[in-house]
Amino acid sequence: MNRLFIVILLMLIAKVEAQSSSLTLADSLYSIGNYSKAINEYSKVGGLSAALQIARSYNATGNYEKAITQYKYVVEEDVKNQLAQFELGKLLLKVNRFEEAKSVFTNLSNLNTTNPEFLFYLGEVNRHLNATDASLKQYKKAIRLDSTHLRSLFQLAK
Repeated sequence: MNRLFIVILLMLIAKVEAQSSSLTLADSLYSIGNYSKAINEYSKVGGLSAALQIARSYNATGNYEKAITQYKYVVEEDVKNQLAQFELGKLLLKVNRFEEAKSVFTNLSNLNTTNPEFLFYLGEVNRHLNATDASLKQYKKAIRLDSTHLRSLFQLAK
């Protein structure tokens, strides 16, 4: 019985070490811009943090649809992951999927009511949807939270 326990423990340690080295390699590849190879390495590791890095890698290569799919997977698995939602919302805004971006930034604004950046981007979405009054309202809210939020101040001044 003790031998079986020791064998299982050693196998777990070996697996953890293999995942750790794969993650280190993937992070290294990502940091130097070798995104395709990084995606392959992150795929070997698995997990939500690897999925988020895969989404970022797809985004960096310009494969926005695959990036959106990956971000959505991460958000579905961890609905409170504000970073993944924020990056997804910015990407949706970038590819002119304004209604989806509006939904993401509305959700983020509700999750974290003290973050002026979420309100700014909600204002940006509304501006692209030609909802001028709604966008101005969001910029003003962002400025109330952070009086030095320059992008909101700029949009309000325009």
